[in-house]
Order: sequence, then C-alpha cells, then structure tokens
Amino acid sequence: MKKIAVIGAGITGMSSAYTLAKRGYAVTVYDKNRYAAMETSFANGGQLSASNAEVWTRWQTIFKGMKWMLKSDAPLLVNPKPSSHKIGWMLEFMSNIPHYESNTIRTVEMAVASRDFMTEMAEEAGIEFNRVNQVFCIFMMMRLNLRTRIV
Repeated sequence: MKKIAVIGAGITGMSSAYTLAKRGYAVTVYDKNRYAAMETSFANGGQLSASNAEVWTRWQTIFKGMKWMLKSDAPLLVNPKPSSHKIGWMLEFMSNIPHYESNTIRTVEMAVASRDFMTEMAEEAGIEFNRVNQVFCIFMMMRLNLRTRIV
C-alpha cells in the first residue's frame, strides 16, 4: 500500500486525506495544532458554500488596494516596500485582469463542485452537522455565459 502524507488538517487537508484513504492509500495527516480545522477552517465558521466566488483580478481591486494602503484597518494590507517577488506577483495579478469573467465562471464551477463533494462525503461518512441549505445571491454587473448550475 502506498503511503501519502497530507500537511494541514483543515477542510482541504482532511477532505483530501479522506478521498485518498477511500482510494486505498495509507494516509497520515500532519498539522501543527492539536485538533483538526483550527486555523482558516475554524475562522470561516465552518461555512461550506459556493457563494462569493468572484475572483479579485479587476482594476477596481488594485485601486481599492492603493487606498487601503493608507488605512490600518484595511481588509487587505500590502506593504508598499518593493521586492522582486511582490512586483512579479503584481504583474501576474494584472495579467489576469482580461480573464476576469472566464476565471470567475471557472471559480464558481469549482465552488459548486466542492460543495457537492463535501455534501456527498458527509452523507457517505455519516457525519452529522447543523447544515442549512439556503440560497445566497450576489448580483454582478457583468454578462455571464453560465455553463454551470448555481443553486
């Protein structure tokens, strides 16, 4: 039996470990915390949703980021000190602006598939939790070629 190590016991690490174990791998999960889901998965309140999957690669995000640099309570902080890594990241970010619509559609498709996977996995494993199925809509001012169902 092949052995696989998964680093991180958040929702991504644990669902990956579960799937790998189902496929016959011997899986060991490593995490710096005593319990699973104590970092980002804990901070997001256990929300499993396919909403708010819009990508950030828009000029508006860059302009907001520039304004936020002057605020200490900004939701996104960027240190203005230049570095080759930061400049490369920013150039890559800006190169994706023309692909905003197609990237958003793809991200929504992945979010819906992830939500469906988590629902199936919980049912299959007999995991019971307080799940509420409700619709949360965000209306966006853009023309979408919806190739996926959004429920």
